[in-house]
Amino acid sequence: MLPPSPFVESIPDIEMALNLRLKALELDELLGNAVGVIGNCIQLAELYTLKGDLDLAEPKFQRALRTSSILSADIQTGRIAFLLGAVCYARDEIEQGAVLFRKAVDIFGGFQCEDLLSKSCHALACVYRRQGRIDDAEALLQRSLDIEHRRNEPLAIAAALSAIGAFHLHLGRAMPSQRLLHQALALYKAAADDSGRADSLGHLGLAYILGQQLKKAESFLIQARQLNITIQRTSRQADNAANLANICRFQGRVGEACRYYLEALAIYEADGRSRKAAKARDLLNSLKGLPRRKNVTRESLRNAYTAKKAS
Repeated sequence: MLPPSPFVESIPDIEMALNLRLKALELDELLGNAVGVIGNCIQLAELYTLKGDLDLAEPKFQRALRTSSILSADIQTGRIAFLLGAVCYARDEIEQGAVLFRKAVDIFGGFQCEDLLSKSCHALACVYRRQGRIDDAEALLQRSLDIEHRRNEPLAIAAALSAIGAFHLHLGRAMPSQRLLHQALALYKAAADDSGRADSLGHLGLAYILGQQLKKAESFLIQARQLNITIQRTSRQADNAANLANICRFQGRVGEACRYYLEALAIYEADGRSRKAAKARDLLNSLKGLPRRKNVTRESLRNAYTAKKAS
C-alpha cells in the first residue's frame, strides 16, 4: 500500500475549486505563463484525484510534468512525478509507476529533500515488491527508515518501521515482522497516535497468525478492532473482525466466527468492497450450512450491524 500523498489535502467544495482552477489555467494559457500552467495543472489533477476521477487527473499531471521538465528538473518536477506515479499505481499501470517514482527518488535525492525522498522511496518499494524485485524493495524501505532516523521524527520512524514490518509480513517472515511492528507500536503509543496504534496492532495480529501463535494474534486483533471502533475507522474494523472470524473458525468456535463475519460483511457491503464482502459471505454461509452467496441479504446484515453498534 502506498503512503498517503504529502501534497493532496482535503477541500470542502471540489466542484467550485475545479471551476476556478480551469478558469485560471485558461488565463495562464492565453498569457503564455508556463509556471502558472504547471501550477494549475497540478492543482486540477489533485482535485480530480480527490474526486476519484483518475482518467481526468492523469493528463493534467502529464502536461504539468512535460512543461516542468522543459523548464528544469527541479523539486516541482519531482513532485509531479510522484503524484503521477501514484495515479499510475492506482490504475495498475505498474511499469509506468516505477519509472515515475524512480524519477521522483532521483530528483528529491539530488536536492536532498529528505521528507519527500523518504516517501518516494516507500512508494517505489511498493512498486518493486509487486514486480518481484524483493531485494531492491527492501533496500528502499531501509533507506527510508535511515532518512527518518536522521530527521529524528518519531512518527515518521514509526511509519517506516511499520512499512518494513508489513513488507516482511507479506513475504511470510513472521519473526522480523513481529519485531519491527512492536517497535512501531511503542512509538505510536508514546505519541498517542491512535490510528498508528490500531494499524500496528492489526498487523501484529496477522504476524502472530503467520507464526501460528493464535492466542497472541487474537489478543492483538481484539485490541485493534476496539481501537478502530473508538476512532470510527470502520473499514479497518471490518478487516480486524474478518481476521478474528478466521481464527475462531479455525478453532471451531462457530458462533463467534459467525458474529465476526457478520460484522465484517455488513461494513464491506456498506463500503462497496465487493470482493471482501463476497469472501466473507461465503465463509459465513458455509458455517451456517447455507447455500453459497445466498440467504444473507444486504439489509439483514446492515440491520444486524446497526443493532450490534447500538448494544
